[in-house]
Amino acid sequence: AALKESQRSLGAFVGGRDGVPRAPRGRAPPGGCPPPREAIPAAPHPGQEQAGLKAAAEAAAAAALKESQRSLVAPFTLAAATLAGVGAAEALAPGAVASQLVGLEGPDFLALNTVCNVASFTPLAAGSAAACAMAARDGRLGSAAYASLELALLLGPAATAATAAGACALGGCTPTLAAAAAAAAAPPAYASLKSLSLRPAGVDAAALASKVWRDVREGCDVLAKGGAEGGYVAQYLSANLAITFLVGGSFAFSPGSPLAQPAELVPYETVAASLLRREFGIAALFYLGPALYLLQSAAGRPGQLKAGTFRLLSLAAGLSTLSVDGCTLVGIAQIAEALGGGGFDSVQDQSQLPNLISAVAIAGLQAGVYFVQALGGQVEEEEAVPYEEP
Repeated sequence: AALKESQRSLGAFVGGRDGVPRAPRGRAPPGGCPPPREAIPAAPHPGQEQAGLKAAAEAAAAAALKESQRSLVAPFTLAAATLAGVGAAEALAPGAVASQLVGLEGPDFLALNTVCNVASFTPLAAGSAAACAMAARDGRLGSAAYASLELALLLGPAATAATAAGACALGGCTPTLAAAAAAAAAPPAYASLKSLSLRPAGVDAAALASKVWRDVREGCDVLAKGGAEGGYVAQYLSANLAITFLVGGSFAFSPGSPLAQPAELVPYETVAASLLRREFGIAALFYLGPALYLLQSAAGRPGQLKAGTFRLLSLAAGLSTLSVDGCTLVGIAQIAEALGGGGFDSVQDQSQLPNLISAVAIAGLQAGVYFVQALGGQVEEEEAVPYEEP
């Protein structure tokens, strides 16, 4: 612009215009017609140049972030394999786990049944890690949905390890069991912390606690669901989430056992029995709870429940619920047999039996709902409505 202005000042002497000198009117310039002038390229506008640089920087940052996310495929895959291996060991060899418990009261089958109940949440734990691994592979790990799964994979195994360590300190289990729980918590904790560190907030304890509280508050707000927010499906899943928090919290944090076990078989709860009971509650809170939160949130977005991540969570929730239901039925049969005659006639307190039977029936229906959602039509992840942080 300054160069053109200087050229225009020269044109006043020779009759030029636009910075190109021209001969006086009526006279041909010496040497004939002047050669055609070359266009002077216009300098880019400062705002346009800054916008271009900003767009290029954002594109480079997004590419670097996706590459960093892809590097987490192996850690999340290892976490899924670890959680699946631990759960399979508990389900296939519950006696090996029960042998590490000290001072159990009551028949051995009660402890074995509780170990199998804890192992029932393996599909959800491993499925959550597998979903994060697939999202890391596709560069979708930045979604808010996966932050909830990462927090579950961080807090769930850590709470399990801390509970085992406390029971070991009180003489309820061997150091071997406590060390095994801590070792199993390491891979999912590493993968989750590494992924959370890539987010804008980073690994900020206050921000993570705020997100957990917001997820619980929004997920359990059953009355706010319905209509455009997902209808009866979202309300149903939200009600299930609220029940899961009540049941899981009672098992994990109650000073006494909420289990409907006859006093004739279990006169009191030992430290080892408390450990098993609390492990079940922790698994329900940190594995089933986040999955239900994401499912009820996805129900309010057209097509979201049919995306691969949510179909995987639905399938895992169905398998876990059905497994818990099966373990409960086996436990009822074993208790009845232990009390003699295959019935509950010798049980003095039968007040909790209707609650137990109704819980088994309801859990079976819940598993059916999850399987229907998991086996529904599938859409690609990018076809579903994006799940972003509100």
